[in-house]
Amino acid sequence: MNTEDFFKKLSIIFCSMLFSQIIILFIAIYLLSNNFIKTNSEISFILMVVFMIIIFPLIVVGAKVYCKIISNNSVKNLLIEDKLILYRKGIILKLAFVEVPFIYSVTSFLITGNYVFIIFSIFFITLFYLHKPSEIKFSQDFNLNNFNKN
Repeated sequence: MNTEDFFKKLSIIFCSMLFSQIIILFIAIYLLSNNFIKTNSEISFILMVVFMIIIFPLIVVGAKVYCKIISNNSVKNLLIEDKLILYRKGIILKLAFVEVPFIYSVTSFLITGNYVFIIFSIFFITLFYLHKPSEIKFSQDFNLNNFNKN
């Protein structure tokens, strides 16, 4: 497996997920700013509580799932190709666990019109970007001191 092609494909997946979030955010803002959607601000508090109790902790769960995938004892004995496949699986899961709170925030914004949810959405897009997969992160996560691309 060519690692350069692997990370190029993983980067395409990452960018498509990131840009879809940005587009969804702009569409939501456009729809509400032009009054295409009727909002209900009365349920804003309920959605905020659900967000804090259920949705926001998903970020921590995603990080723990990722760590569990890459820190399994049998991972140390795997070939680099198998580690790359595990990395892809783990990073996509971790990104999905960040994307779910984003989707909830945008949906809550569309329902309530509360711009606090937009702030949360921007936070999640930023957090999503910080999880961008790379060769350096791969080598750090799998403790590969002499990882070189083939």
